[in-house]
Amino acid sequence: MDQVKEIESNAGKQEDIEFTWRALNSAFLVRSFVKYFVENVTENEMVVEFNGLPLEEDELKSNLFTDFITCLIRSLSEIPVTPYTYGIHMEIANTLLILLSRQLWEPVSGSVGPTWQRLLTQTNRIASGLIRTLLLNFIHREQIPPPDFRKISGGFLSSIGSAASSLLSMITWSKKAPPKGKEFPLAEQSLLLFLVLTNQHAAQNNPYRSALKHFADLRGQVQGQEADVSFVIQLDQLYFGLCSNMGQDQAVLLLYMLLHENSGMSAFIFSRSDIENLVLPVLKLLYTAEERNSHLVYMALIILLMFSQDDSFNKSIHEIVLKPVTWYTERSLSRITLGDLLVLVLIRTIQYNIATVRDKYLHTNCLAALANMSSSFQQLHQYVAQRVVSLFGLLAKKHTKMNDAMRKVTKGDVPDVPEEYTNDLPIVDEVMRMVLEIINSCLTHSLHLNPN
Repeated sequence: MDQVKEIESNAGKQEDIEFTWRALNSAFLVRSFVKYFVENVTENEMVVEFNGLPLEEDELKSNLFTDFITCLIRSLSEIPVTPYTYGIHMEIANTLLILLSRQLWEPVSGSVGPTWQRLLTQTNRIASGLIRTLLLNFIHREQIPPPDFRKISGGFLSSIGSAASSLLSMITWSKKAPPKGKEFPLAEQSLLLFLVLTNQHAAQNNPYRSALKHFADLRGQVQGQEADVSFVIQLDQLYFGLCSNMGQDQAVLLLYMLLHENSGMSAFIFSRSDIENLVLPVLKLLYTAEERNSHLVYMALIILLMFSQDDSFNKSIHEIVLKPVTWYTERSLSRITLGDLLVLVLIRTIQYNIATVRDKYLHTNCLAALANMSSSFQQLHQYVAQRVVSLFGLLAKKHTKMNDAMRKVTKGDVPDVPEEYTNDLPIVDEVMRMVLEIINSCLTHSLHLNPN
């Protein structure tokens, strides 16, 4: 703690290679001890090991463990990320994640243990500073320092002995380049920590979620609103960070939380003229649903549903003409709009769900998004219009087949029908009604704009 505090307070120490390596060794050892405690003892026993005294509720604000948590938070927030301090940031972020992972061993989900008690009692200023730093780490995506960075220091490792050298080789980076997709571990760990902190609902007042809800655009800050703003950040940089990382589960959840919690960020996203850069990766997630985690598919679908609730979005997507979309392989389409592609992917998801997953809520959300957009359909591509109508035809055939089978059972011609018929008939019936409503809405509100 003393070494980290000295780095925090003394800018000269941040480029003192000997001092930073020593601090990194200490951070690694602390993380190793914390990991052992979390895996082998209760959280209260771990706090006793830190303090050397029995755990007392009235000592929350004045013991070593409390100071340790505060030190970790302040260090992440106030020590700049440089090639010298990159490893220290990684160790501190991992230590916090390990401490918070104790919930995995608790019998009651979402319980607030000693670690969370100390995190939730931090001041709004400290909590906001940490959330801002984690978002900036995600945005800037600093790479791991190069494998030969240790040599830049003038041979420091050779002067501190083989024991320390071997320890450093275990805790830092290998001599090989990081594997593809793992070049930005600090950005990934920062985003994970951000999501863990902001999604703790056991406490009524979560300062980290409050910071997420009230941050604002650095360039659009209005004088007099400072009291309501947790921190400021460049929203365009955050937007570009989201666009370039939508293939990650964590980034999809971050986008959902920003849309749901922060009205300023939500308005900024809907005002973008290049919103296809954000929507296309989400559509690709849905298009490859069979290869994805079901939770990720649901999150992507909910995001599209939230997009479809904005009237300006529903109109603008039919004005954005896309370049050839390589991942859409069912048919080669030229001069297709973002709205056309969105309709195609949602229809494909409905068909895939009815044929395999049979999840009622999945197709309900798909149809709800289509219904929201249907009154704003403009110049739908001929192939898209054909897929909308053919979806109803496919459902009608399936409905007729099931009804015929049920009638035969009633007449006694067959002893029974497959169980899936009994379960699927109400679903197919509901989907048919909603598809008809979507077609009707399009014909009613924008027939003159949709000759196809």
